[in-house]
Amino acid sequence: KAFDLQLKRNHEAVKLIEEQFGEGAYPKRILMADIPQDALLIPNKINKIPGFKIKNHHFLPGFPEMAWPMVEWVLNRHYQGLLNKNDFAEASIWINDVSESKLIDLMNEIVKKYPKIKLFSLPKLNPI
Repeated sequence: KAFDLQLKRNHEAVKLIEEQFGEGAYPKRILMADIPQDALLIPNKINKIPGFKIKNHHFLPGFPEMAWPMVEWVLNRHYQGLLNKNDFAEASIWINDVSESKLIDLMNEIVKKYPKIKLFSLPKLNPI
């Protein structure tokens, strides 16, 4: 149960799962069509097993590569008014063979001079 809603077999989800897996949908994969009553389906272009939306909560199956297109669909469909409200640009600069601690002073100077810029560093461990 989610939100005190009964689980119900969603006929559209059944159709999508059967189209994707045929007889292999039974007996286990078809259980992914049991979702809370009145939930809205979120399409999944990777393997067709839909996610679902209840109120402002979104439930997505699978691994991150599968979830990204579903997240984009949710954002474009349900949160379009929140997108691109501010100008935004992102860039990455890779600096090799330097420890993160040696970049701190430079990063602080940049942020002091350009306070609207957000900087971060992601160190990478050398492979063994």
